[in-house]
Amino acid sequence: MTVPARSLIIPMKDEATRIGSTLRALQASGILEEQPTELLLVDDGSTDGTPAIAEDVLRELDLAARVIRLPRNVGKGGAIQAGVAASTGEVVAFSDADLSAPPSAIEATYELVEAGKADMVVTTRVHPESVMPVKPSNTRRYGGKALNIWIRALGLTDLNDTQCGLKAYTGDAARTLYAHLRAKRFAFDVEVIARAERAGYTVLELPIEWSHVEASRVRPFRDGVRMALDVLWLRWLLWRDERSSTAR
Repeated sequence: MTVPARSLIIPMKDEATRIGSTLRALQASGILEEQPTELLLVDDGSTDGTPAIAEDVLRELDLAARVIRLPRNVGKGGAIQAGVAASTGEVVAFSDADLSAPPSAIEATYELVEAGKADMVVTTRVHPESVMPVKPSNTRRYGGKALNIWIRALGLTDLNDTQCGLKAYTGDAARTLYAHLRAKRFAFDVEVIARAERAGYTVLELPIEWSHVEASRVRPFRDGVRMALDVLWLRWLLWRDERSSTAR
């Protein structure tokens, strides 16, 4: 069996209205044909028929992909974890289902990892070279800044944007970092970055073009508070692990 050079994971939660356009955009971009690419669509307990719609579109486009149906909602981090566990690519990336980052940005993350520039590429929306044709609301922007200040204050990472929905890894790094993921929802990005840096992986930030797509199910205040608490819990977990390791 030929091992694919690349795996692309797309987590899905109630994406019935846009997964078709996303799959058509990926096919039209040619990114799935640049290198042998394994496309993994992970449905995180959707209630709107997303996986069936995705399968119909895949047949229509004659596009090879796997649709992984999780029996219940486990959170975006848990969905990506399931995709990573099922992946076989030498380079593994995940992208949000709304394609806020264009296929060209996905290609750029693959190329950096393949060139040996990084074990993990973290795209960023706040770099001076980043472009945001469609910007989020002030509530989301200032909430994101406050969250990043909190993450940095806790000493988890110095990166300026942990939450951008496009990241790529060497296959080995991805499968190692996600194997024992604890933060399945809001803080999973922070956990993976923090563990990657502490494990000595090379982490590279990549400025990109990002078009914000507002999701009605996102509640900036309530979700922001929960994220802040999750990050605090994650800081405690890492401190406990570090203390346990030192004691050995």
